[in-house]
Amino acid sequence: MTPDADMLTSRLQGWRRRQDAICDDTALIRRVSAAIRSDPAIVPAPALLPRHRWVERSTWFTAGLAAAVAIAWFTWPGRENGTAADWPPSVRFAPRQLTEKADLVEGMEATFGAGLAWIVEHDRRVDVGLVPESAGGGRQLAVRIVVLTRRASDSAWQPAWRSDVVARDEQVVDVATGPGGTGRLRLWAHALPDGAFAIDGELTLADASVSLDASYSGVQLPGQPRRVSGDRTRDVEWQIIQTVVPLESIARPSGEVG
Repeated sequence: MTPDADMLTSRLQGWRRRQDAICDDTALIRRVSAAIRSDPAIVPAPALLPRHRWVERSTWFTAGLAAAVAIAWFTWPGRENGTAADWPPSVRFAPRQLTEKADLVEGMEATFGAGLAWIVEHDRRVDVGLVPESAGGGRQLAVRIVVLTRRASDSAWQPAWRSDVVARDEQVVDVATGPGGTGRLRLWAHALPDGAFAIDGELTLADASVSLDASYSGVQLPGQPRRVSGDRTRDVEWQIIQTVVPLESIARPSGEVG
């Protein structure tokens, strides 16, 4: 095993030990490390990334229309905040979790450099996206996407599915979702000059505890969870809560080496 592989394995082991997941840590680390080293499927060619509306959306944002979306997003009374007090704490990043993600990115970048495009943790697995280093760069953002559900007879929202994404600004995330990998998560984020983020997303869950197919666009402030989509399926109501935090804003203890 090369020194870089040893460093990556050590980083992943330390990171996974601090997680609350109930899966077999050692086996997961072995699968992730092996996939990164041997599976070309985790290195998407830029030409193969989904283009249809994603290119249109990126052009739309860079054309300056994001400001109009921001006005509509933040001034529509009662659109999203009516049930915010009922959301569970897990829709937000805990400070410790953000520090761990910053450490993970530091370790992965030591191996892959600017070619690291994104890291996605969900469904008891970790997926990694790589691009040619010439296409890398950009700010690192942590995005948490939580699906909440409740039945008609319930008042409290319960987490049904969650994904933590670390991605570079303006990199397209495209990854399978659900226990069987039959759904899809696509995400694109753009940092705006005022510190907010324009985010374009699609989420399909076909084999999780709730089935849904949603797409959304909007602008949100860092660190503030937002309801980006929601609907009712039979007797189950669901909503998607999203939080974005720039990783460079994470305070690290003085003298700490990740």
